[in-house]
Amino acid sequence: MTEVQDAIADNDPYWIQVRDALVARMGIHIATPRLPELAAKLASASERSGSSRQTLIENLLSGRLQEKEFDALADTLTIGETYFFREADAFEALAEVALPGLLASGQTPVRIWCAGCASGEEAYSIAMFLRTRFANVNPRQFSILATDINKTFLAKARQAKYTEWSFRTLTQSYKNRYFRPCDDGSFQVVDEIRNMVEFRSLNLAANSHPSPANGTSDLDIIFCRNVLMYFTPDVIASIANGFHQALRPPGWLVVSQTECSELFASGFETVPARGVFIYRKRQPIKQPIPHAAASATTVPTSSRPAVSATSGQLAPRTKSLPPLPQPNAQTTDHFADARRLANQGRLTDALAACEIGLGTNSLSVSGYHLHAAILQELGELGKASEALRKALYVDQSCIIARYTLGTVEQRLGRLQDAQRNFDIAARMLNGLADTVLLPESGNMTAGHLKTVLARQRNKP
Repeated sequence: MTEVQDAIADNDPYWIQVRDALVARMGIHIATPRLPELAAKLASASERSGSSRQTLIENLLSGRLQEKEFDALADTLTIGETYFFREADAFEALAEVALPGLLASGQTPVRIWCAGCASGEEAYSIAMFLRTRFANVNPRQFSILATDINKTFLAKARQAKYTEWSFRTLTQSYKNRYFRPCDDGSFQVVDEIRNMVEFRSLNLAANSHPSPANGTSDLDIIFCRNVLMYFTPDVIASIANGFHQALRPPGWLVVSQTECSELFASGFETVPARGVFIYRKRQPIKQPIPHAAASATTVPTSSRPAVSATSGQLAPRTKSLPPLPQPNAQTTDHFADARRLANQGRLTDALAACEIGLGTNSLSVSGYHLHAAILQELGELGKASEALRKALYVDQSCIIARYTLGTVEQRLGRLQDAQRNFDIAARMLNGLADTVLLPESGNMTAGHLKTVLARQRNKP
């Protein structure tokens, strides 16, 4: 066992108490063997908040967190890994089975809530899709609320400036229409789309929905994707019940295809469309699902926790604060660090972290794919191509690496090589059902990539 792991045992009662306090306040799932990592993250949160580590933990345990401390915890314990038009099949499904009826009902605006919006890519994707698919509909007939627990993410979302890192699956036509280039090399969402979205701070685990006060009542559609997987099961059940109550009939719920759960069975019926499943509200829920999270924080706030806890009652405090462990390479997930740093725009640091990770795990397909994504963001297309070829050397069956290599070769002007990789990817997809989720793709389905490749072939 390493020195760090010796410093905090997996069953250390003090740190289990701290863990359970975080579960009660934020609902996140923190596995017991990761207590040393949790301790290090709390040290980082204390630096951000300006409080000492001991003061921060004492306030957490006593339920007296200050706003700056809560915000620092949210900033440290959540991640915002997302991009434009992630799992875009869900948009097509809604356009097919939900939106026509909602618009025809005359009950406007159609009220949409993007819960756990991170840095805004999903909320703006919804707005762009609606303006494109329903071009003849006045944009005021749509109301989009986007919420998150992380105020740093929300600030970025309101600024609406993004780099190529967020454009992994965005078509050039969308980019040309809905973004304007900035002097710093980033791209900003145009005002037409920005004006369709309102961002607010909200904590999904705080039992604060539905509520007219925060805009989470009388809704028509709720998006909550790649968020629920980070919560404890009882908090997920409570959130699902809150979603059910927040939706007015018929009411639609969209979660990630990896998060479809029997927890929704009592309140929603499953509707298949466009190779994905979305949920339609049933009437009524006869037995409310109990809410297991403790009292809400006074700071309304919902995002993707970076540390992945069984819930429990707070144990009595038993001892003084133990020494803080110092992270080392043996307890650090360098690829997770690289993703976090890239999402913060610290690309040089992200590249260094990723390369350290590849130095200790040279057979990581996801590591090479991440390496390529960061290199693309840095404009190092030749090196990105090399990284993707290494990913394919490790696993020739990785379809998304093959497709991404094609896009990189295309940007390099090597059009024959690009088309060859697109053709190989298309052949690999032929035997897959449209609903299959592609590894390393951020939950893109085979059907969606088939559509993307078909459009690629049809380009003049």
